[in-house]
Amino acid sequence: SSFIRADANDREELQKEKEIQKSTERQLRQLAAKLQQEEDRRKALLDSNLEYEKKFVELEKEFKANLQKESLRRRESEHTASLLKKKVSELQFLLDEKLGEDEEEEEEEEEDESSDD
Repeated sequence: SSFIRADANDREELQKEKEIQKSTERQLRQLAAKLQQEEDRRKALLDSNLEYEKKFVELEKEFKANLQKESLRRRESEHTASLLKKKVSELQFLLDEKLGEDEEEEEEEEEDESSDD
């Protein structure tokens, strides 16, 4: 009778151990799955970061190139403006000379007319 009780107790303990083992295995599988999900998420974020870094570097290069183009355009515009100012000054000088000559001729004509009288 005690042998049967011991055998029954052993079976109960064995059954409890199996249930604990199954429960532990289930928890381990769940943890492994969660760990895999987190690892996949980490890799995805890393890939995403790399993509953003690539885009950032591309944008930075594009901005620098645009800045250089704008700088060159501005220098060319300033140079053109300087040339135009010089040309305007030359034309103004020639116009002033021409107007001065015209005034002298008019004065001479007026003097000639007044001396003719």
